Amino acid sequence: MSVPHFRDMDASAPTFEALAEGYAAAEQAFDEANDAEGRAAAIEAWNELRKEWETWGSLVRLHFKQDTRNEAVRLAQETYDEMQPKLTELDTRMMRKLAASEARPELAARFGDHAFDVWDTHIRTYDPAI
Repeated sequence: MSVPHFRDMDASAPTFEALAEGYAAAEQAFDEANDAEGRAAAIEAWNELRKEWETWGSLVRLHFKQDTRNEAVRLAQETYDEMQPKLTELDTRMMRKLAASEARPELAARFGDHAFDVWDTHIRTYDPAI
């Protein structure tokens, strides 16, 4: 396996609208799931959205740190900065749902107690006013 050179790494810029729709669909799938597999699939769909968003965001931040004068990079950073608080709110809402779920023990068995520890910490430390 070869590691790509940084300059060759790329991720498509997601739109907030598409991500928000995906988050809503993952939440709905979780709410409507009748079994552990359905709930796990909803969490995995949510995680895929997070990976897409966070991969793009990481590349945007790195490119901006490399060249703050590049207009395209600056605009991408501004887009990221506008989307990040909104997506953090959506993530936190899903984390609260998972943490409060009656299915928490089965989910912890599948995803690990550590995932819930991370989510619980995020929930306690998140405040949209900050």
